[in-house]
Amino acid sequence: MTAKIHSSLVALVLSFLLPVASNAEELQPPALGSHMIWDCQGPFTSRYELKVVSITDNIVRYEGRIDDGNYFAEKHEALTGTSLWIRLFGGRRQWFDYEDFADYRLLRPGSRFKGPVPAEHNDDRWVWRYEITVGQARSISHDVLGLINVVPVSEERSVFHGDYWSRMTTLVMPTRGISVMWTYEDHKGKERCNLAEIRDDQG
Repeated sequence: MTAKIHSSLVALVLSFLLPVASNAEELQPPALGSHMIWDCQGPFTSRYELKVVSITDNIVRYEGRIDDGNYFAEKHEALTGTSLWIRLFGGRRQWFDYEDFADYRLLRPGSRFKGPVPAEHNDDRWVWRYEITVGQARSISHDVLGLINVVPVSEERSVFHGDYWSRMTTLVMPTRGISVMWTYEDHKGKERCNLAEIRDDQG
């Protein structure tokens, strides 16, 4: 009996020391001027450095560099944590019905979103099959951000009538509208990225 009481007391104390986020907050847009750097390990990229340069009609424009190359992306402010961008560097474009994914911003645990996403790069055109699943919010200790609440988001996509696929798991920080870390995988390998720096560069 004494051992059971002791175990219960330990569990109670730990519940205060290690808070768990029970309900996710609605995803907020990133702050204009946010300058972020992610360090990565894997076969694709070693560093992303991006800045939020504008937010117009709910569309966020990011500009910066990937390794030694210039980069830009335009994405709906409510789709952070996914690869559902609209325009991307190198002449890449995607189209989709935003309503298929509109409730994603609520980040409800267990919610799932599916839809076709046509895309093009120069003269190549194809259609993605997307499936995005929201996980349970939780608290983590991060080297840059400290103790924060994050929401895991899992994304799987494949090409209709093709054999290409990719999957990604991202930890999203709803209150700041940023991806804290992610793991991306396709047939070429796996990449892990983690936020190494964030600052406000207004003006």
